[in-house]
Amino acid sequence: MKILYVLDVFPVAGGAETVTRTLANELVARGHEVHVVSFRERRDIEVFVDPRVREHRFPVPSPKLCRENTSFLRGLLLETETDLIVCQSLPPLDCNTLCHVARRGTGARLVQCYHGALLYRLKYKPLRPLLRHVPDWIYRPWKTWREIRLMNRAYDRSDRLVLLSESYVRQYAEICQGRDLDRLRAIPNPVPSENGSSSDKQRKLLFVGRLQEPVKRLRFVLEVWRRLSQREENRGWKLAVVGDGPDMEAAKGWVSTLERVSLEGFQDPASYYREASILLMTSAFEGLPMTLIEAQRLGCVPVVMDSFLSLRDIVDDRDNGRIVPDGDLDAFTDVVQELMREPLEVERMAARARLTSRRFDPSPVADRWEDLFAEVLGESPRSR
Repeated sequence: MKILYVLDVFPVAGGAETVTRTLANELVARGHEVHVVSFRERRDIEVFVDPRVREHRFPVPSPKLCRENTSFLRGLLLETETDLIVCQSLPPLDCNTLCHVARRGTGARLVQCYHGALLYRLKYKPLRPLLRHVPDWIYRPWKTWREIRLMNRAYDRSDRLVLLSESYVRQYAEICQGRDLDRLRAIPNPVPSENGSSSDKQRKLLFVGRLQEPVKRLRFVLEVWRRLSQREENRGWKLAVVGDGPDMEAAKGWVSTLERVSLEGFQDPASYYREASILLMTSAFEGLPMTLIEAQRLGCVPVVMDSFLSLRDIVDDRDNGRIVPDGDLDAFTDVVQELMREPLEVERMAARARLTSRRFDPSPVADRWEDLFAEVLGESPRSR
């Protein structure tokens, strides 16, 4: 098959970029021809992209529909005789629109991916002045209508719409009752295999994520740490914050009054997962966060607020991590303290986490993508 991935940034940025790299590497190793076209290039950290994966850049570094990008993408589809476009950018809808227009007359099929949680924008109001003061009884119905309208438009333009979890498929079906949803599918993100030991654990807590309030809610983590760090029994523990974002300068002020906290900036988090014993996640919402799976793979036990539907696809409470009611800082603090006091329990859950995370290995996830591609093209699934 000839497959073309379309996304905003490549090869380094966040989850969608990591997923694209992982699948592209796996698929070219299986004999497929894979191209990746992005609007911008970013290489802050060293990552592996198989040299057989061919990279391209749009002439205009914006997903907005324009003549230059449309002509470029159409020409690329015709030149490479692409069978399948996999659009990794939604929302916004701009990239889907570009793919939809450019593929006309080329014979290429379009698979649209949604890498977030449905209706996640209802978790908080944007900071734009025009919307910040709109009453909830107006804002929420309007926002719900708008988000579903965008999703339905992407669905109607695509041969398949892929969500991250069956829980999101059920949510979409419930919201859109009466619509024909036979093109809706669920495939989880693959997580690249990590090499190296994860047994040299230290008395460290870890936060990994974009520094952006009120989305990732780092301030929740820092408040929990403030409570824990004041207790004499926790004097040997430290907190590392890995990530960057628009609130980095604010974060420097937040941690200035706290002890034993380090702001590490944007880094490859693998070495931090190997050292840390416990991962803290307090996000207002997530899609299917690779951070959790990456941490589990290297024996870092997650404590997570129950704020997104796909959480239980990854974490089984008290088996390979802990789940805490959303927004309950008291319960979150108590659970983290309990784990800090029980290293053998942490070690047991870490072993389970390493085992259960294998369900997200690249190979079985790529199998599901190959089956989907065959289905879209009307071919028989590959025998394995």
